[in-house]
Amino acid sequence: MDIEFSLALPREAVGIPMVRRALGDSLRSLGVTESCVSDILLAVTEACANAVRHGGPANRYEVEVAVGYGRCDVQVIDRGQGLARLPEHYPPGDTENGRGILIMQAVVDEITFGVTPGRGTTVHLRKHLDWNEDALLLRESLAYDGLIHEGLMRDSRSRDGLAHDGLTRDRLAREARVLASV
Repeated sequence: MDIEFSLALPREAVGIPMVRRALGDSLRSLGVTESCVSDILLAVTEACANAVRHGGPANRYEVEVAVGYGRCDVQVIDRGQGLARLPEHYPPGDTENGRGILIMQAVVDEITFGVTPGRGTTVHLRKHLDWNEDALLLRESLAYDGLIHEGLMRDSRSRDGLAHDGLTRDRLAREARVLASV
């Protein structure tokens, strides 16, 4: 299962809640745990805030999201001057700015920066997803749909409307669990 979407936003703070809503609602509807969603949204908020603040002369920035293979990848792309360097420590506790990159590093599994001086920065965030217990049913359902679409089931259907070309319900459930765990 792959879900992808992208947003082109004005380089204004008003766009950040729209990113949070679109991404958060998508992850929650898939059954991702709230703590995992919160970590992703915190990192994305920081990356978007940096794009708004440091995005250079361009009046827009982009957010690209891909969810699949048990992970969420988010790229925040601006057209600013590029990131000068990564901080090595947290600034003092009373400092108002400068902790965003370190916060992102603390809550996602991987973070990379693509910097082209004078042309912008791409922040790539990756987080492996944790699932709610009830998400297994949803993932099995999506995997079952994948079996149909991938041609593992033929069009032969019985009176109950289910395909019966040698794949029993038990086998379908096992196949769905295997696909869902990938």
